[in-house]
Amino acid sequence: MGALRRQMGAKLAAPLPGKSRLSQFHLSSCMAPGGEFWDYKPVEREALAGEFRDIIIESGLGSTASAVDRAAWDELVVGPVRDFLGSPRQPCFLHCLDRAIEYVRSWGRDGDQLAVMFDEGIESDELRRLMKKYLWNQPEVASVTFGRVEEFPPLQGADVIATESYWQAQHWMQGNAGNARAPFEHFLKHARAEGLIFDRPTIIEELARRDERGLPKARARRDA
Repeated sequence: MGALRRQMGAKLAAPLPGKSRLSQFHLSSCMAPGGEFWDYKPVEREALAGEFRDIIIESGLGSTASAVDRAAWDELVVGPVRDFLGSPRQPCFLHCLDRAIEYVRSWGRDGDQLAVMFDEGIESDELRRLMKKYLWNQPEVASVTFGRVEEFPPLQGADVIATESYWQAQHWMQGNAGNARAPFEHFLKHARAEGLIFDRPTIIEELARRDERGLPKARARRDA
């Protein structure tokens, strides 16, 4: 992680020949006109984004991404089930923590722990309650905090993957699963990456496995 921070910091300081220092990198901002990228041509935008992707690939870090069909979730996950499963953000948040914990258990050494940081833009009372409930018996997690993206280059790296994953999830939910952007295809081919999509059929399948309170039916039978 230290090497990733240094390399991303160096790239922010000298993004492309003749270009000014960047205060931070957001993929969506890079691809849109204006802001710090006002003088970038389209090919320069893609070139710079590609260099940030390559830094992430070469770091050897793994990545996981989750997406939920918000409209379908809000329509289908209601009542007591909603009280248990929460907002569409909750399954994404838990999946990220689950996969990070599994990574430590599979690849870490005895006693290794995680220090997890999320973008402060998603911080909420819901997620803080969820963390307290979920992490009380997870010794692999040393801390979960929320930070300012502009102050932590690794969060900017996560933003690159999150944005590409968001764009791909939109294609998927519109029935175009195979139409990923070529740069994202390159990333998926060369990086250790995985993803989870809760589209409408998947949400329906998940609800079928739960009772009216939201508990898994097998667990509900044991608790009866």
